Formats: sequence, C-alpha cells, structure tokens
Amino acid sequence: MSRIITYPDTADRIGHHVTVIIDATLEDVGNIALFLKTSKYDHDVYLYREDIDHLEWLSWVIDHADHVLHNEITGVTLQNHRKLDRFGANQNLKTALEYYQNYDNERINNGI
Repeated sequence: MSRIITYPDTADRIGHHVTVIIDATLEDVGNIALFLKTSKYDHDVYLYREDIDHLEWLSWVIDHADHVLHNEITGVTLQNHRKLDRFGANQNLKTALEYYQNYDNERINNGI
C-alpha cells in the first residue's frame, strides 16, 4: 500500500519505492494520490513545501529516498544529484505525476 507522508512524519521503508516531492502543487498531490490508488507498486511519497522550513527533515528524507522531484518554481535550492529530477513547464517532466507513470510503465515493460 502506498503512503503520502508529510513533515514531521517518517515511515519505515518496508520495500516501497521512496520519493520526495519538493513544492508540489495541490493539483499534483491530488493526481498522484489518485494514481497511487491504482498503481500495482508500493510508493512512499514524502511531500515538502518551502514554507515548512525544516531542512534537517528534508535532508533526512532525501538521504533515504530513491528519487527526488523538484518543482522548477520553488525557492528551495538543491545541488544537482544523481537521483534528482526537476519538473515544470520548462522541464522534460511537466508534472510530478509523469515520474510515477514512467516508473510504473518501465517496471511493467521490464516484467518487474
């Protein structure tokens, strides 16, 4: 079962694919929540907003995540990292939802 997790909570990994989304829109969160209900894979999705201003928690979840999705319009600054993708109008990923669709499709196509 997939989970959406927000500050200050954390969750035991238990085999889930773990992602962090920084500054997702309400539309992004709603669309991802609907998608996760139908996904055959388990995801833990950590949500962080710039106004939370708790960089220790953000650093912890990034360290434990498989992937980080970073909204291009956020004020949160992140170093480029091997597990970082930006999303937004000027990016390859237009929405955070596209990441989850691509992730699931790739696993299905590879028989995982």
